[in-house]
Amino acid sequence: FYSGQTLRDLVAFSMAMTLFTAIEFFGWHPGILLWHFTSITTILFASFVATMLEKNSNATGLLSSARAWPVVVFGLRYGLLSWCCGLGPSIVAIIACRLGKAASVGSFVRDVPSWVTLEESECFIRQFSVGTLTFGLVAIVSVYTSVAINDSALGILGNLLIAVLVLGYANLFIHGLQLIGKKLAEMSFARRAVQQSTNRIDSGRMLTSELPCPIGISVFAGCSFLLLCISMA
Repeated sequence: FYSGQTLRDLVAFSMAMTLFTAIEFFGWHPGILLWHFTSITTILFASFVATMLEKNSNATGLLSSARAWPVVVFGLRYGLLSWCCGLGPSIVAIIACRLGKAASVGSFVRDVPSWVTLEESECFIRQFSVGTLTFGLVAIVSVYTSVAINDSALGILGNLLIAVLVLGYANLFIHGLQLIGKKLAEMSFARRAVQQSTNRIDSGRMLTSELPCPIGISVFAGCSFLLLCISMA
């Protein structure tokens, strides 16, 4: 009855609501801090492991093709956004970012940074056309303005702008963690390759090339420590 994409979208939405509830329970502190810890232990560590697997197997796109990847990233981004800004401004921010990216296609701004929308993690949001998004933007802004009738126009505009900035920060932070994890994995793999090329077999003891790489140990230890902090919160 349910397709794979439908189940993926339901799980992604549930993930966002779970993170929203967790931050709501803990509040600004330590809720937002725990969100950052969770992002590091999931995004950076997953990027590190996926890059190492790619280097050892000559595969490509292991992280982006993983079934859980869009679900986790979707939940992290929109869980934070919905808690910080509320439903109305969050939807406006999502639509505004997608319309901005769509408007840049064919214009003089061709190289839109990938972190603007993190396209591979948008799940069901990718299915909406530009016309649908435009209609939705007008409808949401109209409803939000009528509901917040007691607020000044400047206050309403400020809330919408803050929502766009929060979404941009979440996208940039997650994209940055992905790049850092990938870079650390490349450094670790390169260091091991150098060790393997310079060492010789020495019977009776472990070779330097067989010892764990300090970079990998540091990544694993750091993420384990953050997981311990999350579990003790």
